[in-house]
Amino acid sequence: FSKERVMVEVYRDPLFKRYMAPRFSLAWVFKVLAWVLILVLPFLLAFWSHSMWKKLETIREQPRVSFKRSMIVSFETATPGSPLLWSSIPEVLDMMPATQVRQPVVKAWDEDGNVDGVNDDLHLSISLPLKSGEQIHRVSLAAFYSVELHEGPRVTMEGMVYVQEASPLPSSRLDVEGHLLFHQTNPIGATAIRTVCNTPLVDTTSIFSIADIRFPTLLAKNAVRNDTLRVEPKYAHWAAGTPDDFVFNMHLRVPHQNIQYVPDWSETIKFAWVQYLAMFAFVYFFAQIGMRFVFKEQIVDTHVTRDGDPAKKLHQF
Repeated sequence: FSKERVMVEVYRDPLFKRYMAPRFSLAWVFKVLAWVLILVLPFLLAFWSHSMWKKLETIREQPRVSFKRSMIVSFETATPGSPLLWSSIPEVLDMMPATQVRQPVVKAWDEDGNVDGVNDDLHLSISLPLKSGEQIHRVSLAAFYSVELHEGPRVTMEGMVYVQEASPLPSSRLDVEGHLLFHQTNPIGATAIRTVCNTPLVDTTSIFSIADIRFPTLLAKNAVRNDTLRVEPKYAHWAAGTPDDFVFNMHLRVPHQNIQYVPDWSETIKFAWVQYLAMFAFVYFFAQIGMRFVFKEQIVDTHVTRDGDPAKKLHQF
């Protein structure tokens, strides 16, 4: 007795129905035009959608910010035109009137709350000893920070934080809280490391007079830069009183921010290619339906052959 073997499929080879036509015939021209449409129409659709060529990209990053231990501070008293001045920059300190210079106690420290190597909080504390009868009504501060970006465009720069607060009443303390933000006038190029704003705002080699270090001069230099620092939002609180020491505290938080940049050619081409492929799949699907209809209904003349049909012999007479 023979046992019947159970057969299973191990390989599949499709048989095609082929539509043949001579070169330069109407059917051949239709096929060429159809493929031209399949290849060109996706490009046109992607281009007309105004999103094919990426001109601007945004990346979310937390800037690496650290205090450079450079600052200029002014404490205005009830005596107009005679503020108490101090700077951690020796060249700037030498330019200040000796009668107005007052040495404070300065403390600065950083905090990395999530231990990722990037500072999350920046603290600055200034304690200014006061003489009998001195009262503080206004504080102006220019503090300089080092800023770096690494995730998208690579930027190394010096940024200035300017704070000015005033109180009509004599005060013993000023607390400033805010978010330290990287501000850009125009998007940054992503092709190379950007260091154009890394030059110091206080150029110690070109200080010739007190006018070179005044706050309006520094603000004007900072305003022309594309990349700057801003404290937004900023909250200030004055504590009234006439103590022996005036205390200024500033706490800046460095959040994750949206950084805009101009993508390089490789990123632009990659994005455009994705847009083209998305449109190509759409056009190809409907074009195949149209071509199948035209050839199956013999709207253009073709010769139909099927795979597996016996070959026809040619008879010569």
